Amino acid sequence: MARDNSDNDARNSTDLDSSRDGWDVSYDEPIAELTDWLRKKGWKVKWYTSQDHIDAASIDDRLVTVTKRQIPRHRYYSLLHECAHVDLLAGPTDTRQGEKWGYLDLFYSQVNERTLRHRVAVVIDEIHAWEHGLKLAEKLGLSIDTTRYRDFRNRNLKSYFCWAIDREEEIE
Repeated sequence: MARDNSDNDARNSTDLDSSRDGWDVSYDEPIAELTDWLRKKGWKVKWYTSQDHIDAASIDDRLVTVTKRQIPRHRYYSLLHECAHVDLLAGPTDTRQGEKWGYLDLFYSQVNERTLRHRVAVVIDEIHAWEHGLKLAEKLGLSIDTTRYRDFRNRNLKSYFCWAIDREEEIE
């Protein structure tokens, strides 16, 4: 449930000093923890390298997709964010949390995707998922650099802000 963002592509990173960007830190353990957490919930993770996919949590097929074209830290943060979507939106009906006219209505009922109401609701759902990712990391005992996580969040949210305003609005 994330927009494709070439700013997250490791090849486009302007900060390539390995002591600062996560290349020299192993994120294998927290990624394995999150993958196992998803597996226990009946979800699968697919890592991809082509540009044909976006980072997403697909409720219909219970599949999380994350690009490997990111630096390891960004892979971890992307997976954590998608896990937050799963935790917020894909549980039992009485535990689902989402903005009205956002992802919940998109997946479980009907919503007109061309309306400003829907686009704003999606942006709110995205903000909630990024914040919930921090809570999920704490719950699972995963360490996280909150400053870098929020910087990554901000770059990803920017693409949603642009998406929300760069559409023709349909009157309801």
